[in-house]
This record gives sequence, structure tokens and C-alpha cells, in this order.
Amino acid sequence: MEHAPRPPQPTTSRETENFSLEKSVAKAKGVIAAHNLPLESFIDLYGPATIAADVNTIQRMEKIFADKNTEENKDARFNQLATCFEGFFIDQVDRGMLGEQTKSLKTSRYDDIINGVDSVTEITRPSQTTQHLGLALDATYSSQALEGKFYKIIGKLANNEMTSVKYFQSENTGFRGEYKMPLFVAGISPENLASLLSVWTSGNEQPRGRAPRYL
Repeated sequence: MEHAPRPPQPTTSRETENFSLEKSVAKAKGVIAAHNLPLESFIDLYGPATIAADVNTIQRMEKIFADKNTEENKDARFNQLATCFEGFFIDQVDRGMLGEQTKSLKTSRYDDIINGVDSVTEITRPSQTTQHLGLALDATYSSQALEGKFYKIIGKLANNEMTSVKYFQSENTGFRGEYKMPLFVAGISPENLASLLSVWTSGNEQPRGRAPRYL
């Protein structure tokens, strides 16, 4: 019985040496901006008062995060790597990493912060049905950093609950509004991420429908 070839490992010293954080951040921010979902686009659905309240929540939480990072002297590189992973993952889903009939939908900043969902993968089946998977993405220095998200998912499952995305807009069905879906967590070490980003920013990208060889 033949075994499938083992995929190439994502960490090599040469790839890591060629990694440019500045270039990767710029590309990731471009991908995220192209998928931006402003809360104001839902004003007809939720009304101006709700939108204003949620914008205030975002601003308040952003300040809390900034103060905490300053207090803990958190390395800015950590947040930059998180941005890179998010942009990289969204881009690769759009290129067919999870199948040709998939599309990555970036969530609003509100759902990122409050509901812990960074993006939604929209899957169209041959039967024309559409399914959605919420994704929480983490570039982490330790597997322990992911435990909180796993426990949150387990807690919801124990209570027969799904993860909610308040500001959701399906490109396939046209649905807009609050949507419940299963949540998955994808994590990667900074070393492996640096290796992947060095290839991602090299210009040697695969066309849509062909899974990148470095994944």
C-alpha cells in the first residue's frame, strides 16, 4: 500500500532568514482591508443607536488591549504576526486551500473582539447548499494560549450552543444579520508562520484551485 508523500515541513533556516515582517504586514493588511466589513453597512438592519453602541464597545476594548499591552510590555511583533496570519489565512482560503468552492469572509472588528471570530469560511456544496464555519486564528508562542478558546468552544457545545456572528453577510446567499455557526481554531507557531510568510511574499503564488505547496 502506497503512502501519500509527507508534505514539506514549513520551517527551514533559509526561508526564515528571507522572512520580512514589514513586507508581510503590508500584504496582510491589504488582504484584510479588501475584505473589510464596516458596521455602518448594517445600519438599515440594526439602526444607528445599535451601530453607535457597538462602535463605542470596539473603541473601549481597543483601549483596554492597548493599555494591557503597555502594562505587560508586550512585544509589538506579536500583534504584527497575528495580523500576518489572519491575512495569510484569508488569502489562502480564497485561493482554494480548503477547496475550490470556498470563500473567506472577514468578520467585523466587533465580532473579532466580542465573539472571537476572525473570519468565516463559506462553503458551497454541489447541491447548491451553503455552509459556514467560523474561524478563530492565532499566531502563538505557546499551545497554552489556545486553551482559552478551546474551553470556550467546549462550553458552548456542552450547552448545545453555536458561535454567533452579529455582523454577517453571505456572498453566496445574500443573507445579512446575526448568524450562528460552528467555531474552529487554527493556530501556528511564529517560527512556522515566518517560514510560510517568506514564501507568501515571494511572488511564487499558486493560482486559485491549486493548494499552495507550502501548506
